Amino acid sequence: MASHFTLTPIKANTKGAVKQLRREGFVPVSVQHKGMPTAHYQLESKALDEFIRRHGSSSYIDLMTVPDNVHQRAIVSSIQRDPISQKLVQVTFQQVRSDDRVKTHVSLRFLGDPEEAKHGGYIVQHALDTLEIECAADSLPDHIDVDISNLQPGHPLRVSDLPEHPHYRILAPADTTLASLSSTHVAAEPISTEEEAATEAPA
Repeated sequence: MASHFTLTPIKANTKGAVKQLRREGFVPVSVQHKGMPTAHYQLESKALDEFIRRHGSSSYIDLMTVPDNVHQRAIVSSIQRDPISQKLVQVTFQQVRSDDRVKTHVSLRFLGDPEEAKHGGYIVQHALDTLEIECAADSLPDHIDVDISNLQPGHPLRVSDLPEHPHYRILAPADTTLASLSSTHVAAEPISTEEEAATEAPA
């Protein structure tokens, strides 16, 4: 089920006013759709940030604009954060209609425990936690399951290893690494020629 947010017309029209808007707990947001002018609003920052951190950009949002009370379905298109505080600075939504094709990043859910990792000699390393996909608006998945139970040392799992899905197309290159095994044993550093000579020299 999509989460619901109410958008109000943005009241700030200068940089100073936008900064004050953020201090009051709001963030500027934009709504876009191909062939339509971009609309600008404001939204409570805390609730939106919690939604994004929990769902990322792959979940639908039900937006209602006031005062006209128009509902529209959307996904998060882009997110700007303050590099220091990581607070939301600007968020752009992409309006989604039933006949649209959607491009977005979907979370990966890794399943299974590789045999080599169970014995403690290796640990699983996840190279990515999302993948960009394209799909019909009504076929957007919440996540993509990735089975790593058969992962072997020296043989990373790549996009090309994932089974094709009838409802979406993965846009990442086929050789993109998703997960691999890394040894927990640290190899001893080789002894240099100088160190070896000093060891063999008579006292």
